[in-house]
Amino acid sequence: MSCNYKKTMGLVGILCAFLIFFWYVQNSIYIRSKSDDILVDMNGSVQGFNSIRAYAVYYALFYLLFMNMRLIKEEAPFIVAHKSRSHLFFIRAASILESAGWFALTISAVNLGLTYLSVDHETMADHHFYKATLLNGMALVLFYGWVGLLCKALEDRIHSFNIAVSATFILVALTYFFVKMVPWLPITDMRMYEGILVPEWNALEIMLVFARQLGLVIVFCLIGHVIFLEKDFIRHEN
Repeated sequence: MSCNYKKTMGLVGILCAFLIFFWYVQNSIYIRSKSDDILVDMNGSVQGFNSIRAYAVYYALFYLLFMNMRLIKEEAPFIVAHKSRSHLFFIRAASILESAGWFALTISAVNLGLTYLSVDHETMADHHFYKATLLNGMALVLFYGWVGLLCKALEDRIHSFNIAVSATFILVALTYFFVKMVPWLPITDMRMYEGILVPEWNALEIMLVFARQLGLVIVFCLIGHVIFLEKDFIRHEN
């Protein structure tokens, strides 16, 4: 249910252009300062390229648009070509996770490449930056995976693409603004860079991050499946 490879590469190219520009806007001050904590400042601060604010407020809407542009429109002829609604739903769910994978890979590649050009390899290796990049990318796939599943579940339920995207973006963005008021929110787990570079997290805490995010993927997959089975496709097309 995802679009063809050429279209995906086009979307990734546009995303890369935005991320490169945004990376320099966010990190130019840190590059000039050359502080001892430059990697933490660039990736874990409130203003960092990989901060929780960036994930919840700056990137969330881009991801939702990126994901929906990759998904094939679910029209009647396409639907009847599949043997069951459940089969169709899990194809869609896989495509959503694939979109999350492309999105996370693009963020990670841009950050890794530009950081490598700005910070020496020894500093990056000594602070386990490469490990942080890998684990953070994996966590992002799960994070944006459940965000995408939530968005499509809302769309199936209320039969409105615009409202579903807007509502999902607002909900995700609000998690950033309430993060200091609530003991745990999903966006809290997206501090992988800070947790590893400082370091604050041990192996168990990192595993718990993946367990919680995977749990959210499973929960929204199950909820979305139930809603999808009851979806009125004729009404949705109209």
